[in-house]
Amino acid sequence: MQQGIINGTPLTDADERDVWNKLHDDQEYNVRSVAYLTVCNAHQLGIARPSPTTSLADTQALLARYNGTGARSLGTAAN
Repeated sequence: MQQGIINGTPLTDADERDVWNKLHDDQEYNVRSVAYLTVCNAHQLGIARPSPTTSLADTQALLARYNGTGARSLGTAAN
């Protein structure tokens, strides 16, 4: 939203449980969220937005970050 890519109202800490429940219980919501999260994660990692030409290393970093900070199953998250 701050980057002007998507519209809406930023979430707050009060939304955390509701979002977690939706990610866990609503497969459609979960899949739709991945695209937005990878764009956000790219910004957090200081790399370009994902595209078909994204390098293997950047893809690995994005997937690691998607798993959460400190995630190791898909690589090392930089943040």
